[in-house]
Amino acid sequence: MISNSNRTARDATELLGARPDHVRVIHLGCDPVELAAVTPDERNATRAKLRWDERPWVGFVGQLGNRVKGFDTLYAAWRELCAAPAWDANLAVIGDGRTRRAWERRANADGLEGRIRFLGFRSDVPALLAGCDALVAPSRYDAYGLAAHEALCRGLPSIVSAASGVSERYPPEFADLILTDPESARELAERLRHWRADLDGHAVRIRPLSDSLRSRTWADMARDIRDAILSAP
Repeated sequence: MISNSNRTARDATELLGARPDHVRVIHLGCDPVELAAVTPDERNATRAKLRWDERPWVGFVGQLGNRVKGFDTLYAAWRELCAAPAWDANLAVIGDGRTRRAWERRANADGLEGRIRFLGFRSDVPALLAGCDALVAPSRYDAYGLAAHEALCRGLPSIVSAASGVSERYPPEFADLILTDPESARELAERLRHWRADLDGHAVRIRPLSDSLRSRTWADMARDIRDAILSAP
């Protein structure tokens, strides 16, 4: 059995009864050209195309049909943050689902129509990430977390849930970017404040992790899968 994270491997052994020695963890690769580190010119061009202002922008990527991706936690945190005049970031929500219109109506009713932009389903997520300064993924469960992986490759500091497999790719010094409780809007708001207090510093800090993830290509992943299959008992 091939798993995309240690988190999923544990699920396979503990919940499905798979033998630990029959599970091989192979992390995702990427297209290093499509997910190249965002340049200032690309960010400016993307924001101009989207008609985004010069405020910091935080991205969320996920379907809005249930609570798995944790948008309800993010919305509660965002409402708390926007209640403070000092909070100047906007939120870009990329994704669709049966609750999207309800969230749009709620944002309007809460006076957040200018602070949250709902973009719907998009097939150009890596390009949209170029307009963002950070990503938030407060998932209650995620076997891995492709959107966060792509954001990190593009050089975006990404706040992810400890319940997501991608969190295991973070070295210990990035513990401040890992949400321990995906139910806690307060914790998420605090982590966002911490990021905003040193926006430029976080962008610099994330570069080594970004470069490391981007150096692993889809070809590397395919090779590891092939080797795992050929060496299977």
